[in-house]
Amino acid sequence: MRHWVAGARSTYSPEIAEAICDAIKGGASLSEIVATPGMPSFKAIYGWIKRRPEFEAAFIEACDWRAGWLEFQIELVVEQTTPFTLARAKAQVAALEGRIGRLTPKLYR
Repeated sequence: MRHWVAGARSTYSPEIAEAICDAIKGGASLSEIVATPGMPSFKAIYGWIKRRPEFEAAFIEACDWRAGWLEFQIELVVEQTTPFTLARAKAQVAALEGRIGRLTPKLYR
């Protein structure tokens, strides 16, 4: 049975969707994932997010997990900081916070 009404057939597959979410959980950005051979385009992924509630939930969960992992990395840097390593720790925290900011999905409503 067809699940689409008109147009081309969807490129969605559960295996690719799972691979995308696993890569995000591993710390990859969507740009890095799209650049990988065999992965769909930005347009396809955002279309899946819009039309597939199960993929949207998995994608959001993976992004939240990645942000939590980066925040944990910040906590580790802070805990291991001594007065002698303060400047380096500040640079590491700034870099991690910048990565969190760049990886946070932008929502324009």
